[in-house]
Amino acid sequence: MTHSYAKKAILSRLLIFLILFLAVWSVSCYQDRDSVKESTEATSQITEGTQNTAISEPTTEERVFEQIETYKFLEIEAGEEYLGLSSGRTNAAVMGNGQAYEIPGILDTYEYAANGVSVAILLDKSESGTGRLIVYDGVMETAVADDVSCFHISNDGGVVAYLTGEYKEGEGCALNLFDCDSGSTSVIAENAGNSFCLSPNGTAIAYIRFNEPGNADSWRCLVAACDDGSPEEIAQDMYPAALSDDGSLVYAIKITNKAEDSVCGELWALCESSNMRLCKQLQNDSQNMYLSIDCSQILFVSDEGICFSQNGSEAILLVPSEELVVTSETSKAQEIYSTDAVSFNSQYAGTRNLYDVLLNVHNENSGSNNVWYFTDGMKSVFLFEDNQYLDYELIDNSLFIYDPLSFEVAFFEDIYSDIDTEESVNEADATKVDSGISSYICTKDKTIYYDKFGEGLIRCGTDGEKESICEDGVLIGYFPREDEPDIIYYRVYDDPENADGISTYISSYYYHLYMVEDVPNSVPIEISDNVGAVYMGAFGVYYLKLDSVSPNIALLYSDEDHDSDETDATYSDLYDQNQLFYSCDGKTFSYEFDLLEWYLYGG
Repeated sequence: MTHSYAKKAILSRLLIFLILFLAVWSVSCYQDRDSVKESTEATSQITEGTQNTAISEPTTEERVFEQIETYKFLEIEAGEEYLGLSSGRTNAAVMGNGQAYEIPGILDTYEYAANGVSVAILLDKSESGTGRLIVYDGVMETAVADDVSCFHISNDGGVVAYLTGEYKEGEGCALNLFDCDSGSTSVIAENAGNSFCLSPNGTAIAYIRFNEPGNADSWRCLVAACDDGSPEEIAQDMYPAALSDDGSLVYAIKITNKAEDSVCGELWALCESSNMRLCKQLQNDSQNMYLSIDCSQILFVSDEGICFSQNGSEAILLVPSEELVVTSETSKAQEIYSTDAVSFNSQYAGTRNLYDVLLNVHNENSGSNNVWYFTDGMKSVFLFEDNQYLDYELIDNSLFIYDPLSFEVAFFEDIYSDIDTEESVNEADATKVDSGISSYICTKDKTIYYDKFGEGLIRCGTDGEKESICEDGVLIGYFPREDEPDIIYYRVYDDPENADGISTYISSYYYHLYMVEDVPNSVPIEISDNVGAVYMGAFGVYYLKLDSVSPNIALLYSDEDHDSDETDATYSDLYDQNQLFYSCDGKTFSYEFDLLEWYLYGG
């Protein structure tokens, strides 16, 4: 990212002031915490302190909150994945920093740091549920530990917390911390549960520890500084969801009903001065808590509607309704508690503030979706009603909307200006691109590429001028470039007519990959044939090219109904041999190594 020297100077002075303020404040906080630790009063029972039993109603009062545009590790575009990850049957690949790195082993799970430049990967998981944990930072691989059952990486990628040993509910495992810079490991606790979370910069950790061996219904919630590991009990029978870097604010969930299909949970903000119950019933959906990158702000969905809290303060009801789901692009999500039927997850936005972020609000009762954002004054701004199928994105304050039911694309210029907070955007102000559109891509300079039924792939410039790219292309995505035109990628399938057996399979699931630069009258260039998948991001672009077909594919396709015992026996061994090609500039690709991947019925 490039900034002017003037902006850098202002931000630097702001950051210095913030650091000095936080330093003084942190000293005071830890002095207060020390006095609490020295107290003889028991900490085993949580004290509610000041709590809101009824969430504050929506308000028209102007509430302007602290706006800080930078954060310690957010020197890159927050939420971007600067590493691309692809897994095969016997190996995995990580792309980024101009290189493709091969990792031997079977990938089980992984978790990106919120800054997008590090990823923690669990490999070769055994029947006991443990595997080999590594961290890759775009330059080198670092072995963390073997015998790991679960893990989390801090948002800045500097610390990894993990459990070692076969996990048993009620008994737990050893909770460990790994410092990625020094390579040192420390044990935080024994008998720790699999509910734990790191602060954004990895300076503090919150976790649970079982009280009695074999008793899964009794545990303590503790918080500790990662540098010395001295724990402090902050609650009983609560699951930690997120915490601040100084450990002075911990969000936690208290399960009040454990019925498998109707789990209820309270959301709490545990602070040094008081503990605040933010809501009596957190909606149990996969997207129910949405946090700013430093955990100072939280959006959550209660049984009363969408609420907001900052620094553990009393919750403000922003959008009253029932059974809402909030969705938005996030950089990291972490499971807190789950059953087969319900789950509680915390998600991190890639922003310091949660206002001016587009949110999709779904009402299960009415079946309608509404797209909205809220201002720094806590005023909710309704934009438009979503029919549950709309695809929309915000580019430089212009809102682009695709409706797959009407097959239309339209956009609104500068949605944050001159909008009355009591009204939605006016459909009459929308600029319609075209109709009969099956898919579309909008580049950073607002050029639109789309597939039009019966006419092929079309480019629409910012001046509204349209030109045909090809008659049979299908859009894949685009790769933005800083000082050069963006690159659009599309695919063209072979005609499988009159083909049989293996040729039918290849022509159906592998395609010709093309690129075209985002300039008028650009000539498309074929990159490769027999391509099975293409991925692009801040890390660059890579694709997988078919090298050899699984020997069992021909047998499968010779069985027309796919229902014979002989065919069924091949389902577990349908891995094609593919070659990985990588480009850091999106234009020049080079072969890196092979990946054995499963491609049957879709690449």
